[in-house]
Amino acid sequence: NEERQLCGIKTLHHKMYTNEIAYLKFSFDVSKLGEKAAYLGLLSTVLGYVDTKNYSYSELSNEMNIHTGGIGAAINIYNSVAGEECYTARFEVKTKVLYEKLSKAVDLVAEIMSNTIMDDEKRLREIIAESKSRLEMRMMSRGNAVAVRRAMAYFSESDLFEDLSGGVGYYDFIADIDKNFEERKGELKTILQDICKCLFRPENLMFDFTGSRDAYTKFE
Repeated sequence: NEERQLCGIKTLHHKMYTNEIAYLKFSFDVSKLGEKAAYLGLLSTVLGYVDTKNYSYSELSNEMNIHTGGIGAAINIYNSVAGEECYTARFEVKTKVLYEKLSKAVDLVAEIMSNTIMDDEKRLREIIAESKSRLEMRMMSRGNAVAVRRAMAYFSESDLFEDLSGGVGYYDFIADIDKNFEERKGELKTILQDICKCLFRPENLMFDFTGSRDAYTKFE
């Protein structure tokens, strides 16, 4: 592994053979946004599934399927060996792509991060309802693990962040929005848009690139 600087941005290069496929993460530090953890969880679900400035949702989906192996977002918690309360929460947008399509994949990720539009209330409600259903299925199939994570949230800040952004706490948040969507939709759209503006900034960003040296040179 090599730590580099790309346009002043910390970049981790994992140099290895990947059969001409690059694995790329745009990783943003959200450790100080614990009070917005539930909204960050929702944002990770919304990105790539609504319209952007230059693409409709269906057009964007087609572009991602044609040029990449998928683009998705997730929140990951990295605990430190220094102690349970020393952790980093990162909002990560990731993709995998053939080396020859790397430039197009970066353009699509930039489009999703910079130009996503939150105005389609019908689409937002569909995503929220689908998320609620998936969360219910996950809790039913993995009840023990969900219960343990929920219990740990009372004792650990990192587990609390994880619970609020993807566990029982997040389910409660999604269920409330689903139930009271008409009353909360205006506030919801504003908060999601504001988070995008403050989150996707160079000072929060770290690149994580897995692929050959030649592929990394193309990425540069």
